[in-house]
Amino acid sequence: KPRLGRLRLRDLRRAHIEGVLSELGRPIPVGSHGSGNVGRRITQRTPGTIDGYRRTLRSALAAAQRRGLITTNPAQGRMDSIPDRAYDDDLVIWQPEETARFLRYVEADPLVALYELAAYAGLRRAELCGLRWSDLDTEAAGGVNIRQTLVEVSRQYLTAEQRVCPTCGSEHVGLLFKGPKSRRGRRWVPLSQPASDALESHRARQQQEREMFGPDYSDHDLVFARPDGAPLRPGAVTRAFENHVTACGLPVVRLHDTRHGACSLMLAGGVPIELVQMILGHSSPVVTRQVYAHVMRQTTADQVNTATDLLTRHRRDQSETKRGLSVAAGSPVAQIGRASCRGRG
Repeated sequence: KPRLGRLRLRDLRRAHIEGVLSELGRPIPVGSHGSGNVGRRITQRTPGTIDGYRRTLRSALAAAQRRGLITTNPAQGRMDSIPDRAYDDDLVIWQPEETARFLRYVEADPLVALYELAAYAGLRRAELCGLRWSDLDTEAAGGVNIRQTLVEVSRQYLTAEQRVCPTCGSEHVGLLFKGPKSRRGRRWVPLSQPASDALESHRARQQQEREMFGPDYSDHDLVFARPDGAPLRPGAVTRAFENHVTACGLPVVRLHDTRHGACSLMLAGGVPIELVQMILGHSSPVVTRQVYAHVMRQTTADQVNTATDLLTRHRRDQSETKRGLSVAAGSPVAQIGRASCRGRG
């Protein structure tokens, strides 16, 4: 809106979009973030973030195209102003022993179950903060249905209707309950036994908080909430996670990066990448392969070596057989036999 809103739809060209995306890719001047709780203060947007803006615009223009308002979608396809993503350079993943070390360190933390779900199920921060007890799958399979997320949005960008909490009717300033950002995001996620056990312990702890607050408890049916039942601030969850990471001396990763660790565990366990894609809520297996290409390198190398060994083993057997024949040919008995043949000749 601030950069393209002045243009008429019929006058919008690809060059306009390229120019805006190029501008968004420049370093962000210090002090230009504005006021209020608007999330992490960054110095420059990543290519993935910029492409997210393009995809949002593409979706809106696709609706205009379906209605006959425009003949082509100028936001469709790759933009030259968006650099390629540097997945291999930017991605940091904890090894399983490092994840285990972190989970041991936070065992006494009230949000330990949140960290368990992040590590084992690969849920996003917004999905963890918006998860409700009613979203848990009570069937024998065990899992959670991702139906609601909780995000932080500057109050000025929320409508009057969005500011009202659908559960309690009051306003949680800067917080917005909404559905997953895409159809892929609305999914069923299996729960491992450690994650299920952590949730059971967390539920018992939360029940004690309910009893302590009594009628003052603000029940939002949230799995992870403040002691009085009010929703957590996602930014506060991130800061708590970062403090724990620093305190236990592990390589610095983002809370979102625990999804990568969950993916590596699934791949190492033999879960097909198409299923990993559905569990994590990626738009397609292509995205999963791009993001986690280096995670699969060791697994792929091991599988190739196993397959190669089928041929190498036969070559080794043939070499040993040939070497045995050569030794037999050079034995005294063989030499005597050859000499006898020459004598008879």
